[in-house]
Amino acid sequence: MPTIIIIFGVTGDLMKKKIAPALFGLFQEGKLPAKTKIIGFARRPLSDEGFKDHVQELIGQDDQNFLSLLTYNQGQFGEVTGYTDLKNKLDKIEQDWGQCANKLFYLAVPPENFTEILANLGVNKFNLSCEGAWTRLLIEKPFGHDEASAKALDESLAKLFQVNQIYRLDHYLGKDGVLALKKIDDEEISKIKSIEIKLLETLTVDGRGKFYDDLGALRDVGQNHLLSIFNILTGILPDKLELISAERAQYEGYREVEGVAKDSKTETYFKVKAKLDVLPWQEVEFIFESGKKMSAVKKEVVITYKDGTEKVFPLELNKHSQYVAEYEKLLAEAIAGDETHFLSQAMVEAAWRFIDPIIAGWQI
Repeated sequence: MPTIIIIFGVTGDLMKKKIAPALFGLFQEGKLPAKTKIIGFARRPLSDEGFKDHVQELIGQDDQNFLSLLTYNQGQFGEVTGYTDLKNKLDKIEQDWGQCANKLFYLAVPPENFTEILANLGVNKFNLSCEGAWTRLLIEKPFGHDEASAKALDESLAKLFQVNQIYRLDHYLGKDGVLALKKIDDEEISKIKSIEIKLLETLTVDGRGKFYDDLGALRDVGQNHLLSIFNILTGILPDKLELISAERAQYEGYREVEGVAKDSKTETYFKVKAKLDVLPWQEVEFIFESGKKMSAVKKEVVITYKDGTEKVFPLELNKHSQYVAEYEKLLAEAIAGDETHFLSQAMVEAAWRFIDPIIAGWQI
């Protein structure tokens, strides 16, 4: 079925590092629909040729067959003119093809842009599908900054889109190591002492200081990546967790990063311990740990058994092309209509219900 992918924020960092290489990878592997168009929507004034040159630079190859799929739509996210131009482009593509097309709207933008983009999608009825085709919306984390804002975002989405049209993307769910994880069976649970889920990095927050300082490590990776892995292993929503302790720290030099407040108390490291008062998990301790500028990289699940033995499950098996592989898989699944590795609203809200009291306690 002919498919048009419309990417908002197409000149941003997400396109540069993840989306463009992933789309090119899917094209090379023959995994894009036979008739595909990719429309980039952003504020920057670019011609179609300028946009193609930009993407060519991102992918590092002059593949004219792939670049011929691209077209550009300049516009401000909050102004109607750009959306009128977009509608005209979509109509023209469908006229040239002589048939209705599927449409995937990808919001590769910061959360503060969601509201104005959604409003204009609604005004122009981009949420509606033409006969025999589908329309879907793909949005990136973070989904709110607490439970209340997550619910508000969902209400905005629900005004325009059905549940099966919305794809909430957490790229960690596309990692090869995460995909290899399975729900632990009851017989094994009785032998387990603790489960540690770790995401420790040597990287700093340089280049994203303001964004990170408004977020913090727990919101950045705890609420989504780590709790999603917990859900995979247990089959239980994270609001069933009962907090034991929550430590936080900040690496030396963090406050000197551009965009970070000089008196910032934002955590760059956390270690949260919790338990489940749910059969048969009562004797198992869960440890969630993440940090920036650590001495070594550790992205793994460690299961410690009562007899002292351990099993370690790495979360990244292919470290050299991790982002490309994750985004290739998830983009292909969104096009195919496979929601397996995307977050549900129930999961998003349950994660915030566990996280919000911890953050509130730190702010006292």
